[in-house]
Amino acid sequence: MPHTHVPRLIYDSAETSADLRYITQVLTPDPCLWFCIRNQAYLIVSPLEYSRIKRSIQDAPVATTVMSTEEFTGSSHRNGPHHLIHAVSKRFKVFCWQVPFNFPLGLAARLKRDGIHVRPKHDTPFFPERILKTEREIEYIQAAQKMAEAGLAAAIDVLRQAQIDDGNNRILWDDDVLTSERLRAVIDRTVWDLGGLPLHTIVAGGKQSADPHEMGHGPLPPHAPIVIDIFPRDRSTGYFGDLTRTVVKGEASPIVKQAFQAVREARDSAIQRLKPGVNAKAIHEHVKAVLSTHGFTTELASDPPRGFIHGTGHGVGLEIHEAPRVSSI
Repeated sequence: MPHTHVPRLIYDSAETSADLRYITQVLTPDPCLWFCIRNQAYLIVSPLEYSRIKRSIQDAPVATTVMSTEEFTGSSHRNGPHHLIHAVSKRFKVFCWQVPFNFPLGLAARLKRDGIHVRPKHDTPFFPERILKTEREIEYIQAAQKMAEAGLAAAIDVLRQAQIDDGNNRILWDDDVLTSERLRAVIDRTVWDLGGLPLHTIVAGGKQSADPHEMGHGPLPPHAPIVIDIFPRDRSTGYFGDLTRTVVKGEASPIVKQAFQAVREARDSAIQRLKPGVNAKAIHEHVKAVLSTHGFTTELASDPPRGFIHGTGHGVGLEIHEAPRVSSI
């Protein structure tokens, strides 16, 4: 963590705050208080979490002292977050803190009444060093990615085993209709067994596959695209993997084959243009142009929007969507 003399503070749960998970390297299911003054960090947790957190905090990127809320609020009923921050501010004589941009507005207003001011940091993430991954972080991401790959392999195996019932326009597997829900369950069980947390896995077939982030429901159609999007979180490290594939069980239509060739050409051309310092938006615009030459033009103003309405790519880490964003933004 870069040296800074600006007192910083986070009140959140490491379950939901990637910044807190990053700077502590521990999982705190309940909200807790992290703060740093003159490059000395502190983490205040409940007595319930104290022993576990103190044992686990050794991997934090900055030296961190773990303390119990009892040291500040005692057994008093005045143990809300503003009371805790007030007690910390008074003890350390700090009455102005830099906080993440999503710091709770209500809490900030309550602290202001006590003469304690918070100044949101407009840049995200709160710790810019999160953008450049360490070797260990890369290993964490690779481990999560392998979980996603295993989930995809399990799904492909099911589709290979499945049979097409053309008379009823359906896919059968294990003597029953293959649905989005059944195939998603196969993927999610595989990911879970490998130590991952599957989150909203997408298995969307037919027309549903054209609607980004539609999870998919009902029978999967034969001879039509099936989008599989798997983005597990490693339960032990908190890091994400992410992959998306489009498959067809049966015979792909001419337009699907045309789209496949267009996407492959756009992908390969984009990869050739990737290098340090390149403008990510320019890569995305190039991909749109390549797709357009194949007849797939983008019309964002149409209703519904048509064409390449998705981003080209994004980074992953403690959040599923991280920098760099290869998109129109």
